[in-house]
Amino acid sequence: MTTDAELVGLLVRVDWTGLSLSAKASWRRDFAAMSREVRVRAAQRGGTPPRRYAPRFEETASVLILGREGRYRHEQAQPRGEWVTTAACDGETSWEQEYDPMSGASQTSRWSYVRPLASLSPPVSELLRPSWLPAGFQLEVIGPATACGRDAVEFAGRPRPRVVHVPIGDRVVAVADLELGILLRCEWLSGEDSLMVMELTELRLDPPESADPGAFTPREAAGPSLMSRIPAQILRQAAKTSASVTVTALAAGLRLAGGVRCLSAPRTPISGTGGTMPAAPRPQPVASSEVMSVPGHVLDLLYHSWPGAPCVRAEQHQWADPRAMAESALAGWGAARVGGAGRLAAAMASFEKGTYRADQVLAASRGQYKIERVRARRPRGPSAIACDGQRRWKAYPGRVVVGPAAPLRSDVARMIDSAWLLGCRLSGGEPVAAGGRRGYQITARPADGWARSFSGHYVSGQELPAPAVAVVDADSGVLLSLTAFSGEQPALHAELRELTFEPQPRDDDFRIAPSQGVIVTEEDDDGVDADEIY
Repeated sequence: MTTDAELVGLLVRVDWTGLSLSAKASWRRDFAAMSREVRVRAAQRGGTPPRRYAPRFEETASVLILGREGRYRHEQAQPRGEWVTTAACDGETSWEQEYDPMSGASQTSRWSYVRPLASLSPPVSELLRPSWLPAGFQLEVIGPATACGRDAVEFAGRPRPRVVHVPIGDRVVAVADLELGILLRCEWLSGEDSLMVMELTELRLDPPESADPGAFTPREAAGPSLMSRIPAQILRQAAKTSASVTVTALAAGLRLAGGVRCLSAPRTPISGTGGTMPAAPRPQPVASSEVMSVPGHVLDLLYHSWPGAPCVRAEQHQWADPRAMAESALAGWGAARVGGAGRLAAAMASFEKGTYRADQVLAASRGQYKIERVRARRPRGPSAIACDGQRRWKAYPGRVVVGPAAPLRSDVARMIDSAWLLGCRLSGGEPVAAGGRRGYQITARPADGWARSFSGHYVSGQELPAPAVAVVDADSGVLLSLTAFSGEQPALHAELRELTFEPQPRDDDFRIAPSQGVIVTEEDDDGVDADEIY
C-alpha cells in the first residue's frame, strides 16, 4: 500500500460485524503527559491552567472475542482491579456483568438496557472501527509493517485544519491490518510525549470460541473466565492503582472539554424569503451491512475536501425545524429507555416551528475565516465573527469582543470540510446537479446504527438527526447541500450558494475593525456563544 487513497479505502470499509477473531487488548495511558497537554492547551486559550497532579500511569488489559453477525464478548479488569466488567452481545441484545475475580464470590450482575443489533457499537471501537482517522486526520503512509504476525501498514495522522473538536495530542501513529482493515496498534502523541497507546496482541482468526453461542451469553455463576488468560501481575498492578487516577482522568477530560465592517468582497444579495425549508431528496433505504457502498472516487473527494483551494467564499443558508430535531432525540432516548422522555415530549409543544439564517462565509486553510450574518428569522449571537489564525473577533450591537483564536463554527466547518462523513455509513454516490454545479448524492447514517443522531468523531456539539442526504461538489469535495431527517420529516437543511474558490486573501480580510464609539472588550477564555442556527 503506497497511496493515501488506498489507506482511506481500507479504513472506512471495515465491517466489524463480519469478523471472527480473538485477541488480547491493552490500553496504556500516561496521565502525567496528559496533564501537561491540558495545561498547554489552557495556556493557549488564555485560561487558567489546572493544578498539577501526581504522575500516574495506568495499564488496562482485556480479552476480546468477535463472532460474526455482530456478536462479541469483551472482558476487562477495572483500573482498581476490584471488579472485572464483561460487555457482550449475542447478536440481538447486549448486556453487562461485573464480578470479583479475586475472592471468587458469586457474580454480581449489572444488566444494561436491551438494544437492537443495528445500534451496536463495537468494544475497543477505536481499533475495530478506524474510520474516525480519515474523518478527523490527514494521513500519511509510513510504510509496510508486521504486527501480530500479520502483514500491516504503518501510517501517521495529524488533525485536519478544520477539525472542530480538538483531538487528544497533536498526532497519531497507527498500524492497520492489510487484510482486515482494523487497527492493530494506535498511539496518541504530543511532542515527544506518548499520551495513550491501544493495541491488539495474540490475534487469532476464526477461533473455536467464536463459534460457541455460550461465549456471548451471561454467566449465571462464578467460575473460570476469559480473564484467566491475562497474566496475574497485570491484575495486581491494576489493583494497586489508586482512586486518584480516576480523579485525574476526569479532571483532564472535563478541561479538554452593527459597528463593524462587512466582508471585504461585495456581498451578493440573498434572494428569497427563507420562510420555507426547501424540498430535499429522500435518503436511500437502510443497508444491512456497514461496508461503504459509495464509489472510491467519492470517498477520495470527501477526504480531500480540505485543504483544497486556498480560500472558499460562499453564501450559507440554513433552515431548521426544532420540533423535528427534538422528536428525533426523543425517539432515540425512548429506544434507549432513558428517563425523562415524557417531560421532553410535553416541552416539544412549546417549540417554535422553523428557523432560518443566511451568512456570508470566507474561509481559508490556515485557521482564518470571517462569517457575517446577512439574514436571520430570530437573530441571536454575534452578527459577525472573524479569526486571523491568532485572534478572534465577535461583533455584537455596539461592542466587539476579542479573544484567542478558535475553530470555525461547526455548522460552517461541516459544509466546507466534508471528511467527517467518512465516520458514517455511506451509500449512494449518484451524479446530480445542484446550484449549477456537478455533484454526487450520498446518504449518511450513524456508524453505530443509532436512529437519533450522528456528528462524526471530530464535529463537536452539534449532533444531527439521522439519516442525512448530502450532495458533494464533484470538483472540490465541499458539501453543496446537507439535509438531516427525523423519520420522514426533514429537520435541518443547509446549502452553499454562489460558491467560489479564490487565492489567499490578505490577513486584514479576516479581522474586524471596530467603528468609532464601539466598545472593545477582551474575553478571558474561549467562551461558547449561541451563534449557530440551533
